[in-house]
Amino acid sequence: MKKEVETKTKTTLDDLAGMMSKGFSGVNKKFGEVNKKFDEVNKKIDEAREETNELARMVAKGFSAVDNRFEQVDKRFEQVDNRFDNIENKIFMNHENRFDRLEDKIRVLETSRAR
Repeated sequence: MKKEVETKTKTTLDDLAGMMSKGFSGVNKKFGEVNKKFDEVNKKIDEAREETNELARMVAKGFSAVDNRFEQVDKRFEQVDNRFDNIENKIFMNHENRFDRLEDKIRVLETSRAR
């Protein structure tokens, strides 16, 4: 039987430095990938923020248009109120005149009856 010769290799500082360098190189590569992912996420967040801002501008513009329309409706209601006031005044004046004439007629009748 042959004796197997056991060979021991010594690891030098240069060997350790090389291993460390390879390990750090892998970590740096992974960090690079993570940074790319973060850049992609940041880009998507920026796009979403811009879309949200655009929607906010559109909604604000829509509310402004609605406000303008309500102002027009308010003006129309004021006109209708004024017309109702005019009609009410005319009716009231008409009735007041009629009451005055009726009172005058009653006075005349009472005066002629009393004689």
